Amino acid sequence: ANGWDIENVIRSLSDKIGAYHLHNNDGINDLHNRVLHGKMDFDLFLELYNKVTPEADLVIEYNRKGIITLEEVSEDISYIRKAIK
Repeated sequence: ANGWDIENVIRSLSDKIGAYHLHNNDGINDLHNRVLHGKMDFDLFLELYNKVTPEADLVIEYNRKGIITLEEVSEDISYIRKAIK
């Protein structure tokens, strides 16, 4: 979704969105970084999620080649859980 108008995409496709697969990247490559490690504005995304598609599933997807600890996964989950209603 690099460079996309995320708000327009979510609002336009709201009735077709059943799930999101979440990760972040450098704005160019599909790196599957942690949710707060990249260019994507996750605060904006989660605000839109709450307003437009709160019933959609959220699936976190990381790069298998990256070194992400269980503690880091837990931190990302906590961040998301605090933001959703």
